[in-house]
Amino acid sequence: MLLDLIPHAATRPERVLGVTATLSRRADGGMFLSFCVMGVSSLSIHPAKPGRDDGLWQHTCFELFAKSADESEYLEFNFAPHGAWAAYSFEDRRTGQRDLPCEAPVIVDWPPVSGMQQYASRYGLDVILDRSVLPPGKTVFGLSAVIEESDGTKSYWALRHPPGKPDFHHPDCFALELAAAEQP
Repeated sequence: MLLDLIPHAATRPERVLGVTATLSRRADGGMFLSFCVMGVSSLSIHPAKPGRDDGLWQHTCFELFAKSADESEYLEFNFAPHGAWAAYSFEDRRTGQRDLPCEAPVIVDWPPVSGMQQYASRYGLDVILDRSVLPPGKTVFGLSAVIEESDGTKSYWALRHPPGKPDFHHPDCFALELAAAEQP
């Protein structure tokens, strides 16, 4: 299912035309996640080394939040171009943050960032997450993105935004529910 993310009203993009996301369960119980940004000739991609890293949300970054339905504990995954990623668990909204022990997700840029052309009109990032890092049972997800343009403009995109400033940790942002994965 293709989902349109919407920019937060207080952080409108200058040139980025839109952000879409796809989230689906894989046959092995893992997740496939894909983001696409339209209007990337103005997208700022900050160099980062592949691997686990913090502070990715300060620049162009794609995010997945996940929690079991009716639970306060949740997970946050950050994915940046070039293969940088982060994974955290929280006891409750913005409290009890700790690194989530897990293997690196599979991250694929398209087109590869090193080959991006100024005239390119789309940029995408695909991610595969292993079943072992996802909450069990019926799961509620939040999909979001921080998009930084070449002039420094930042826009915050999500399926749904709460009132006030951008806050992807807010319960309103957990706007997509998927049934439990079938047992392999």
